[in-house]
Parts: sequence; C-alpha cells; structure tokens
Amino acid sequence: MKVLITGGSGFVGAHVVRRFADAGHEVTVFGPGPEPCLTAADLARVALVAESITDADAVARAVSDAAPDLIVGLAAYGGDGHGLMRAAAAHEADALAVNVAGFRNLLAAATAQRVRRVLWASTLAVYGDAGRYPGGAVDEASPPAPQSFYGLTKVLAEQIAGFYRTEVGLDIVGLRLPLAFGPGLWYRGVAAEVTKLFEAAVAFDGKASAPYALAADDAPIDLMYVADVAQAFLHLADHDGPTEPLYNLSAFAMPLGAFASEAMALVPGFEVALDERPAAIRYPSLAGTAFADDTGFRPAHDLRAACADYLDAIRRAD
Repeated sequence: MKVLITGGSGFVGAHVVRRFADAGHEVTVFGPGPEPCLTAADLARVALVAESITDADAVARAVSDAAPDLIVGLAAYGGDGHGLMRAAAAHEADALAVNVAGFRNLLAAATAQRVRRVLWASTLAVYGDAGRYPGGAVDEASPPAPQSFYGLTKVLAEQIAGFYRTEVGLDIVGLRLPLAFGPGLWYRGVAAEVTKLFEAAVAFDGKASAPYALAADDAPIDLMYVADVAQAFLHLADHDGPTEPLYNLSAFAMPLGAFASEAMALVPGFEVALDERPAAIRYPSLAGTAFADDTGFRPAHDLRAACADYLDAIRRAD
C-alpha cells in the first residue's frame, strides 16, 4: 500500500513508520520535519513532506501528491517537550489548532482525494477519574469525561471523526492509546520516568551504590509497549473485516512502581527506592476486549517481556 502518516516523526509515530516500512509499504511522512525521532536510516526509505498540519492547503497537496491507499493520523501538539497533556494545558490554542482543526484538515483532504481508509490515534485521556464510572471501569460505550485539555481536544477530534464516518462516508477507525513506553521516548512526562529508571539500570555497574529514587503515582494506569502500539496500527490496516469507529487499546494496567520491581529483577544488584504518591487522577480500568474480539489483535509483550526488550534496546543504543 501507499501510506501517508502524519506525526510520523514523533515517539509513537516513528515506530509506526518503521513498522509499515518493514512490512513493505510505501510510506510518506507528513510533519514539521524529521526531528525528534526519525533517523537518517529512516529517511533513506520513506518520503518526507515537511509541512504543518495546521496548513489546510499543504495537507491537501500532500494527500493529492502521495495518493495514499491509507492515512494514519498521529499528529498531536507536543509543545516544548513536557508531554502531550502538559503541552495542551500550557498552550490551549495551539493544541486546538493541531489536534482538532489540523485533524479536520486531514479528513477533508482524505475525503476530497477519496482515500480508501483512515486510521488515527485518540487517547484514554478522554475518560476522567475512575469515580465517575460505575465500578471504576470503562469500555467503548462509556461516555468521555476528560479532566485535561488534551483529553478534551481528543474528544472533539472523536466527534469530528464520527461525523466524517457517518455523514460523509469516510472509512475511519480510531485507537484510544494508553500510556506508551519504550525506546525513543524523548519528551518529559510520566513515561519519561520509566526511561530514566531503565537508563540508570543499564548504567549500573554492579558496584554498591545508593538505590535509584523513583517517585511514581500509586494508581494503576493502562500501559502498552510502543512496539505493540505500532503493531496494532499495522494489524488494523491489514484487517478487512467490519470495525467500530473507536477502540480502547491496552496491554496491562498497573502502577508505574511496578517497573521498579521489573528493573531490579532483570538487573541483579540494582536497587530502587520507590516513593509512591497519590495520583491526581485515578483513571478507570478498561473492561472488555472489543479490539481483540473484532480484529484478533493480541499484544506481543507482557510487562516482563516489554521491560527486557526495552533494556536491550538501551544497551544497543549505547
């Protein structure tokens, strides 16, 4: 297939780009540039259109020129690298311009060029505190109740996607992504604490030293290894059966402190001093397996396998 990927130079986006390129698809990346995550090796096998998704004319030209069979929409406002939620909170107008208006630009261009299919990334942050939901659990039928501006922008994007699907006839499916972690994470935020923990574990030389200090929220949060997130998009692209407009995506749910136990188990002698703190938002747990039931997707990594692979990736990068 010819595939156009917006936001392909970001953390999740770069993994999706590589997964589609590895599968033999002809990939065009649309975004401000290759930074921060696309390498020279990546650019040698994909096309790059360096433009902004907020420019409707640029988006329309890119979609027309690439003539894609599939669009994967991953663009999101990242601000100054403090994470998507903090960036949106600090720069609301910019987050709206990218996450909502820019997304609409993409869907309008896809419709005009009769693109066969669009896949895109929403977020589990469309949900609010677990106390807002019966039993503290949600599925795809649960109403959004965002408590962050980032979550709000994605609720608006979901409504736009729903309009284009039902009223315009665009074949569009969204995946609500959990907290993704893994190699290439560049921005600061919750998942960055996992990166720093694992980098310290790799740097550990076996000598006696003070335990690594990890401060983490005490509430479970839905997680997925970034390689599995990328595979989910490729799997969905290859799936030709009926689909729902939106799916919740997750591999496992646990407090981030669980990574401390994994790091100590995988790196003998490495010690972590865990400081658990009350979470500002206690997100609901996911109930149901709609994506797996409809498409057959299963993540390849449980927590132990993800952590082992992540540590190996950091060692290879060193």
